[in-house]
Amino acid sequence: MDKFQPRPSLATVSRMDISPGQFELEVAEKDEKGSNLKITVIIPTRNRKTTLRKALVSYQFQIADPVDYDMIVVDDGSVDGTSEDVAEWIDEFPFHIQLITQPPGGPARARNRAIRQAKGELVLITGDDIIPHQRMIQAHLDAHRNNPESHIAVLGFVDWHPELEVTDFMDYITKVDGHQFAYHHITDPNDVNYGYFYTSNVSIKTSFLRQRGLFSEQFRFAACEDVELGYRLKQRGMRMIFVPEAIGYHLHPMDLESFSHRQFRVGQMMALLLHLHPGILDVPLPPPPEDTLEKISAVKCSLDELESAIADRTHIPHNELEQIRQLRFSMYREIIYGYQALGLCEERRLQGFK
Repeated sequence: MDKFQPRPSLATVSRMDISPGQFELEVAEKDEKGSNLKITVIIPTRNRKTTLRKALVSYQFQIADPVDYDMIVVDDGSVDGTSEDVAEWIDEFPFHIQLITQPPGGPARARNRAIRQAKGELVLITGDDIIPHQRMIQAHLDAHRNNPESHIAVLGFVDWHPELEVTDFMDYITKVDGHQFAYHHITDPNDVNYGYFYTSNVSIKTSFLRQRGLFSEQFRFAACEDVELGYRLKQRGMRMIFVPEAIGYHLHPMDLESFSHRQFRVGQMMALLLHLHPGILDVPLPPPPEDTLEKISAVKCSLDELESAIADRTHIPHNELEQIRQLRFSMYREIIYGYQALGLCEERRLQGFK
C-alpha cells in the first residue's frame, strides 16, 4: 500500500475559493458566551477510499482552530482497504481522528456509533463525498454560538464540486425537482422543514440528539433515514436554521442510470418511512400502474432517440435548446418517479406493509 501524505498532497484536491461576494462569511469573534464550543465531525464511509482521502485532506485547511473540532470516521464494512488506508496516516492531521470499523450495517448504524462516542458539544454529520469549504466548520460553530439553545440544528449548503461538469441531469435533481437537494424550496431559513435534515451537511447539539433520538437502524440504505430522524426531532422540539455560508462541495457525479438505482432504494425506504409514520404525508401515495416498468422502458427509448437526434445536428438555436432541455426534464421525471414507485411497491410486498 502506498503511503498517503496528507499535507503535501494538495494535487489530490483543489482548495475551493468561491467567487467574491458569493456566500461571503464574516468570521465572528469568539466571545465569552459559547467560546469553548467544540464540534465532532461524523463521516460514515463504505468503499470510497479515494474520495474519503480528498475529503479528509480538505479538513486541514479549515479556518476554524483545530482544537475546536475533531472527527470520527466509521468504516461500514468496506472491502477496498479504507480502514487500513486511514489507519496508516490518521496521525498526520492537526486535529484528532478516531476510526471505527464495523460489519456492513448501513449509514444509520454507523452514525449512531459515532454520535454515542462524540466528544464535542456539537456533532456535524456529513459524507465521505463532501469536500468542505475552508469556512464550513467555522460557519457551523458561529451559528451555534449565536443560537445556543439546545434544540437548534444548523443546515449547511451543498453544491456540486467545482471540478465536476454539471450536466442537465445534475441540474435537474438539484435545481428543478430537488431529488438530491432542494435548498431553493426553503421558505423560512429560521425554521426549516424537517424534510431538509440533510445528513450531507447538518449539525446539532450532541446532548439534544442523544436525549431526543438517534437514527433508526431499520433503514438499511442511505435513504429516508435522515428525513425520518428529522421528523421525530421536529416533533420533540428541534428547530432547524439554514446557514448557506456553511458550504460543502459534493464530489459525486450523477447520471440517470445510477440515480435511478438510487431512487429504487429511496422507494424501498419510503415504504418503511410510511409504515413507521403513516401520517407523515398529507395525502396517501397512489399505487403505481401495473405497467410502470414498460412505461419506464418506453420513456428511456424516447430519451435515447432525442439524444441521438441532437448529436446529429451541428447547430441548434438557443430557444430550441431550452425546449429540448425541458423535454429532457419531463422524461427524467417520469423515469425517476417510476423507479421510486417500483421500489416502494417491492418493499411493501417483501415486508408485508400495507
